[in-house]
Parts: sequence; structure tokens; C-alpha cells
Amino acid sequence: MQNDLYRKYHELACQLRDLTSSPFWPAYLRGLNRTHFGWRYLSDDEHRLWLELCDSKDPTERLKGRGYQAGFNQQNPVDLATFEKELSE
Repeated sequence: MQNDLYRKYHELACQLRDLTSSPFWPAYLRGLNRTHFGWRYLSDDEHRLWLELCDSKDPTERLKGRGYQAGFNQQNPVDLATFEKELSE
């Protein structure tokens, strides 16, 4: 991931995190950091655990998993703002 894109997405996600109490955005940032820094940020085992949260029966854990996956997939936070709100409801 290019540094400029990483910084842009990181800054946008931090702003969205600060506007809401949703667990989506901290998880998004964790996934984004995993993509940018690789195993130096999270081990492969920790990475798998975060991805497994997408299938959790607990709605909050599932939201974290989807946020992590979105960050890891480098999805634009602006495009996700509405999506995150719908998932949280």
C-alpha cells in the first residue's frame, strides 16, 4: 500500500472514529495497519482471528470483523461511512 493512500485513509478513518462510538472504525484502522505494516503489526494468527469475527453471532463482534476486513482490503472510508451506519443499526 502506498504511503500517501495509507495516510489519507488513516486520517479519514480517525475522523470517522472520533465522530461515532462504533467499533467498526477502530477495527478498520487495525486492518489498514495490518495491510500497511504486515506481520510486524499483527501476527498471522491474530489476523485470522480478526477475520473470523466476520462470522460471529454477536453483532458487535461481527461489526468489528467487517471493519477489520474493510481496512485490510483498503476500502475507502468515505465509501464505508453509510455502510458502517447501516451495519450498526
